[in-house]
Amino acid sequence: MSTHKEYLGDSVYAEQLDDGSVVLTTDNGMGASNTIILEPAVLKALGTFNERAPACNAENRRIAERAARGARNLTDLYPRMRVAYIPTHAHGDINHPDVERGAVSSKNDKNVFVRFDKAVSKLGWDGATSQSCDPADLTRI
Repeated sequence: MSTHKEYLGDSVYAEQLDDGSVVLTTDNGMGASNTIILEPAVLKALGTFNERAPACNAENRRIAERAARGARNLTDLYPRMRVAYIPTHAHGDINHPDVERGAVSSKNDKNVFVRFDKAVSKLGWDGATSQSCDPADLTRI
């Protein structure tokens, strides 16, 4: 018996069995085409591998943090929207001292431009320079 099947991305689904094993399947909408059963000992080894692979681990953490805080995309953001820029090292903590608050000034096909409060308070809206940001690092406030 298993719990529900959960979509992980890239056509990969996972479900956990009662014995702690995880069944991974690929399914492109025409039925499962590959199946891998990871027993608990293999899952533990995979976790250990992930901890030792710093580049992979850092990117996985970044993806998880973005998902946890509701990552934005370009269509979610519009001019004058209040946002907080949360740097990667803040691990999604909106109260981290390095978080900067500001307002969206514009966007292009890849980035969002934000005028941060510190600059606007000193120079005014028209005098402050917009900073280019990855939309996934911005959270609406």
